[in-house]
Amino acid sequence: MQHLGIVKDVVSIHHGPQKMVGQPMQLTRTPSTVVRSAPKRGEHSEEILKEIGLEAAELSNLKEKGVY
Repeated sequence: MQHLGIVKDVVSIHHGPQKMVGQPMQLTRTPSTVVRSAPKRGEHSEEILKEIGLEAAELSNLKEKGVY
């Protein structure tokens, strides 16, 4: 993958410097970049659950039960 130039250096706030695999194809008009590392497990759960309509009490209940 390195010879294709798709290995990218990123810095994780949880794990420090890391290497990630970027897009295998580079498009001229819409190039892609890796701007951050992968999220920690459950890092965005609350935001996603709020977006689908869960209320604060439901989120609190799930969190107390260790669901996310």
